Amino acid sequence: MLVLGSPGNPDGSPGPIEEFRVRAGVEAYRRYACGAIILAGGNPHSVLPEAVTMARAAEADGVDETALALDARSRTTWENVKNALAVLPQDEELFIASDATHAWRAKTYLCAQRRDLCGKAHLYTRWEPSSIFWYRWRASYYNVYSIARDGLKRSITGKLEW
Repeated sequence: MLVLGSPGNPDGSPGPIEEFRVRAGVEAYRRYACGAIILAGGNPHSVLPEAVTMARAAEADGVDETALALDARSRTTWENVKNALAVLPQDEELFIASDATHAWRAKTYLCAQRRDLCGKAHLYTRWEPSSIFWYRWRASYYNVYSIARDGLKRSITGKLEW
């Protein structure tokens, strides 16, 4: 189970998007009996790495800390995926938890980095219009922009990498 980071509050407490993604990740972790939760996110916007903030939220939701793997270095979605793949056991199924457009973009990055795992990656998201309605439009715009940017980069260079 890979939970993608999002900027939290400047004081290191989880923001609503982090809380949303952790809830989705914990739900999928339990529903599909996943072996671990990989929490990915550095600290480009707060005093604590996103992974640490999300780990605290997952522990508060009853997940044992031994089931958590943290990537506190990544600063982008590309790096979230790259660093998670480094700790993922070979030939494992992988769920990606985030909002729908962000999870889809992360799967696109996973497929660019490890084509052999593309068919084993599954998206897991939740629909909570009351809690993330304000975010959904902004995030969708950014993700559509990122997908277009990545497509342009691929058409110019013939590959997608950072």
